[in-house]
Amino acid sequence: MRNWLRNIYFEAQKDGTPCPQIVYTGHVHNPTYSTYVHQSKMKFQTMHGVILPSWQGKTVYAHRVAPYQKNKIGGVIHEIKEDGTVTIPKFSIMGLR
Repeated sequence: MRNWLRNIYFEAQKDGTPCPQIVYTGHVHNPTYSTYVHQSKMKFQTMHGVILPSWQGKTVYAHRVAPYQKNKIGGVIHEIKEDGTVTIPKFSIMGLR
């Protein structure tokens, strides 16, 4: 996850585009949170990356390839305070098969 954030940062630098502060993506594996700290003009900045849990139950394919693995369904609450401070996300997960 940290390496993925680092790659996003360097791609933004190469393209001359602004670097995102928070990146969300969805995946069927374990929900994850990580950060990547970078320095820009003598100022340290933190990128936050969140892999969200699945938002649905298993598909027919998922039942075929991983019939006994528990499916994590849920979401995340991520607070951004008025001063721009980004908090650690709180995952809300309901475990189903």
